[in-house]
Amino acid sequence: MSNGLNVALRKNPAEWSPKNGDRYLDIAFADDEWGSFFYKTLCAANPEQLDGELREDFWKRREIEFHNSLSEYLLLRRINEFYQDAFFSVDEMDQLIEELYRAAKLQSDGNSDAFLSGMLEACKEAKASNTGIWLASS
Repeated sequence: MSNGLNVALRKNPAEWSPKNGDRYLDIAFADDEWGSFFYKTLCAANPEQLDGELREDFWKRREIEFHNSLSEYLLLRRINEFYQDAFFSVDEMDQLIEELYRAAKLQSDGNSDAFLSGMLEACKEAKASNTGIWLASS
């Protein structure tokens, strides 16, 4: 595992079970890859903290603005923070792949491309093993 966002195949989001096929892939994302994909390619909102705004209020507002700015990417917007886990079930793979392919048509850079190709590879592995994808922050 890396110091970043690690990708694993996982059947049940509530329980890690290697005997059921749960395993980490050799895919991990750095903060600059995540940030480039969401902020540069998808143009997700990234508001600044307002003077006098409580940290907790800022993080709530930031999440709302992030989600609202990605209304066309209902699954991808679940990955709203680099240091937060996200799970996608096996039933969501087709929609996740569709969102990733739409994102692939947008202008991107090498860091964004690394995130996109890693996510597409994870989706391919997940479909082949009939599992979900767990993005685990480390």
